[in-house]
Amino acid sequence: MYRSGIFREMPELPGTSASSSSSHQDRGVGVLEHIPYNSNMIVPLVCIFIVFMLLCGAELLARKQLVRGEASRKLVHIVVGTFVALWPLLMSLEKIQFISLAFVVVIVLSRQFRIFRSIHNTRRQIWGELFFAASIGLLPLISSSRLVFVAAVLHMSLADGLAGLIGTRYGSRSRFLMFGQPKSVLGSVTFAITSYAIVLGFFKASKLVGVNDLNAVVLALPLLATFLETASVKGSDNILVPIIVGIVLQSTLP
Repeated sequence: MYRSGIFREMPELPGTSASSSSSHQDRGVGVLEHIPYNSNMIVPLVCIFIVFMLLCGAELLARKQLVRGEASRKLVHIVVGTFVALWPLLMSLEKIQFISLAFVVVIVLSRQFRIFRSIHNTRRQIWGELFFAASIGLLPLISSSRLVFVAAVLHMSLADGLAGLIGTRYGSRSRFLMFGQPKSVLGSVTFAITSYAIVLGFFKASKLVGVNDLNAVVLALPLLATFLETASVKGSDNILVPIIVGIVLQSTLP
């Protein structure tokens, strides 16, 4: 598998010979790793514009009070995060790293001038937002696999986002405090189930030696990720969960 430096452009992945493709898939690279992407800057700029429009849409809904509070923040979390998880299908991981730096700047400015209020609902969440952006830039340093990036970021967007929405809406009877922060059993269960689906999908897509040989990882990783999400404070789950998930998944690749 190709290992890239942080500032070196990953080579484009043109069509390979049948024998080469088969060999890569036998080693667990998976079909996703062979999808070519555009090497120019048009795609990254379009992706940044789409994120901006999604944030503007969420902000409009929040200001009209169609969604509010935690629901507003988690809606942004799910929609933007899931879109970001798909970026390796469109551009190199190096370009994603540069965009993550731009995200950090935008988040700081937005917090300072209260531009996107829908993502600044709580005092502690400034750290979560920055951790979210930082983890996007750090994941390519852990693995050059696009599959690992997708699975790790989906833990931030889908697993964490759905846990927050469902836990807040339906988990009032199962709430508890963890380091002074409200959590719910229902939210944690939602996170674990979503994490399990993501991890299982990762191994199915990566075409490794077979899920049956990786039962320990499939079962243990969602539990570990759920524990990290539950025990994290000040939004640190946005960096702890994807980084740990990325490390574990990368360790399973040949």
